[in-house]
Amino acid sequence: MGHRIINGNSVLSFSKGIEFINSWSGYLADHASDADRRKSQQPEESPKHYIDIDAYTEFLTTGKINQNYDSLLSKYGKNFVEAQGSLPWAILDAVDSLQKLFERNDWDKAKLIASDLGHYVGDAHMPLHLTKNYNGQYSGTYGVHSRYESTLIGKYSGQIKYDGDSLLYIKDRSDYIFNFIYANYIYVDSVNRADEYALSIAGSYNEVYYTELWNLTGKFTVNLFEDASNVLANLIYTAWIDSGSPVITDLKDNVQTPGKFFLKQNYPNPFNPTTTIE
Repeated sequence: MGHRIINGNSVLSFSKGIEFINSWSGYLADHASDADRRKSQQPEESPKHYIDIDAYTEFLTTGKINQNYDSLLSKYGKNFVEAQGSLPWAILDAVDSLQKLFERNDWDKAKLIASDLGHYVGDAHMPLHLTKNYNGQYSGTYGVHSRYESTLIGKYSGQIKYDGDSLLYIKDRSDYIFNFIYANYIYVDSVNRADEYALSIAGSYNEVYYTELWNLTGKFTVNLFEDASNVLANLIYTAWIDSGSPVITDLKDNVQTPGKFFLKQNYPNPFNPTTTIE
């Protein structure tokens, strides 16, 4: 549900030159969870949805990690790095794939990859996808992942509304991606503390609990959704610019002014397995 909102609202930021992507809103929303559906059939898919960034000692001391995947492999070993997830590199590879598809004017596959890109960007704006304490197992808040990500959003999705923002061309994709991951990580403790406090007030995971949890997390949660939609728009825009800004000529859907999208209550690159990240 959350991914549908993020993907669908990304087009609110498109204008001037790339407004043809406005017609993708419904498609991006409908296919926002395709990546999740592949997990059971493609074991390599799951690691793309998270990074346990606080498992890296350098993150605990400096607040950052080496952005080069091969360098991390050399330092920590293949088994360790793979176990911590590959979310930022999945985003990088999806943008790279999208650029190549734009260059080939392969609009149908471009929409598919843009949908996956939106999913990974959405995961990177869900704090519990960025930590080894992803389900509260180290903080006494076990089960918080689904309570916050699924049940809470299901109850309050109608309150997640926002506008588009100005498009930005991203010069350094890797820095941009890692920086928003670092920024979103700070909400890990906020979610866990809110969960603990809401339970102390409600006594069980009842409606009082979810009301209190939303009161405590709603503001930054809406901000994270808005940021995710805008990040997706920026990355699609960047891939389009770097592909030479092709004009789509065979749209099957009519271009239309997008409305706000809300609900009431590649790694490895699938089209270019030898993608190089610089």
